[in-house]
Amino acid sequence: MLGKLLRFIKIYGVRRAMVKAAGRLRNVRWLPLIINPLYFILKPQIKVGIIGAGQFSFSTISFFLVANRLGRISSVFDINADNAKTLSLAYNAKQCDTPDEVIQAVDVVYVASNHNSHTSYALSALQQEKKVYCEKPIAATFDQLRELYKVVSKKDDLFFCGYNRPHSSIIRHCKTKYASIFNEQPITMSCYVRGHDIPSDHWYRNPDEGTRICGNAGHWVDLFISTIWGRYNSLKYFSLNIISSNSNDLDDNMLISIITDAGDLFNLTISSRSEPFEGIDETINIQAGSLNVKIDDFRSAKINNEHFVTHLKNWVKDVGHEKSIEQPFSKENTRNYMEYFVSTYLTVSLADMILNKQTAKKITILEIMDFFNETSTSRSR
Repeated sequence: MLGKLLRFIKIYGVRRAMVKAAGRLRNVRWLPLIINPLYFILKPQIKVGIIGAGQFSFSTISFFLVANRLGRISSVFDINADNAKTLSLAYNAKQCDTPDEVIQAVDVVYVASNHNSHTSYALSALQQEKKVYCEKPIAATFDQLRELYKVVSKKDDLFFCGYNRPHSSIIRHCKTKYASIFNEQPITMSCYVRGHDIPSDHWYRNPDEGTRICGNAGHWVDLFISTIWGRYNSLKYFSLNIISSNSNDLDDNMLISIITDAGDLFNLTISSRSEPFEGIDETINIQAGSLNVKIDDFRSAKINNEHFVTHLKNWVKDVGHEKSIEQPFSKENTRNYMEYFVSTYLTVSLADMILNKQTAKKITILEIMDFFNETSTSRSR
């Protein structure tokens, strides 16, 4: 455990590593003092509620809310009372008996519960005109996605999504500096991910929760859609393919590919044959014309553009959580909401393929438009 803590300090920095460790121990009344002493002295007035008090809420959402003094964590709910109790004690918040009690008492709601419940909690908060940060996936089924879209399309200024890779410093740098290349040329994106070794009876694998596709793979599907979004209106179709290494375990140790009519090629390999000591790590390569980007676990990147070479290095690993979590408090970091509705549509389609043991599927842009009942005018936004 000491070795892992030291490794995490190198990857995430001292404060974040200690919070991650504290999240496992759950004995942490003094936690905000480590993250940001000013949180006690100048506590923000904006009230934040958290629905779902697991490890991600404890060590990532809460960490950045406190570290950057975005809002005051005031109300917490989890179906696991012990999780809610320990997070409440750590951040001096009220443990609530129901999710609606959280929603009524706060200004901003962070939803990080089990995947199948994300949509219903988000809708409840939106109906009460609260800002909502919904962790991925925003929906685990097509029905949920359609119902959420009906509301968000009218209240998109209140809704924010937890797909975080597009918010990472490396991706933001590339999309800003090389926007013209991504918007004009087809890309090849290859992602190799070493994921957690999840037991066969883990709730992630539950069909109602969207399987591991919605739980994990959606991150990189969303990154792909975000990267090509400038050309989305000109596309005609997506061709989806899945290869699984084990016919009895289709949503693990698999390869996903997506091809567009414009010649874009996306492939994702998820391998989880043992638990990674440092947590999930990933290698991403993106090529568009003469541009080639090699990302090593979002800690460094090498960018070749013709004869120019640029090296980027982060002091700590940055997969985009910080800027993503800041979205309800900053207009600079927000995304076009249709990006993550389209990426979620493709992700749920892939999950549906897994459940139906289907290996290939073609989805036209017109099908996606019909699903969301989009008009040609709204499509151009």
